[in-house]
Amino acid sequence: MRQINEHRLAALDELTHQHLTMPQAARPQPKGISKFENWRLVLDTDNIAWAILDKKGASANTLAEAVLREMDKMLDEAK
Repeated sequence: MRQINEHRLAALDELTHQHLTMPQAARPQPKGISKFENWRLVLDTDNIAWAILDKKGASANTLAEAVLREMDKMLDEAK
């Protein structure tokens, strides 16, 4: 039987905490942040922009052509 590595288990436990996966959004969000169909763009309290993939109408996020086009548009706007 495979032995459980306690260090890996502790690391995985830390990665499941919500504060490590989602930013604390700045309040209010700046005007001009575009709305996208498959992405959520959030500016955090440290002025870091987070692009969060949430593909509309899908149970899994995949990099389809529409998703990549939106990402390209999002990166152009960030320049």
